[in-house]
Amino acid sequence: MDFATLMDAQRQIRIARQSRIKAQFEAQMSLAEIERIVGEDL
Repeated sequence: MDFATLMDAQRQIRIARQSRIKAQFEAQMSLAEIERIVGEDL
């Protein structure tokens, strides 16, 4: 494996982690909005 391949793999991992964190954040925001609408914790 060459250095460029290693760096690309690390970049892809970082992007995947950022995407996962963004999706988790958006899910929590959606849940909070639903809880606000129904007026109670789910």
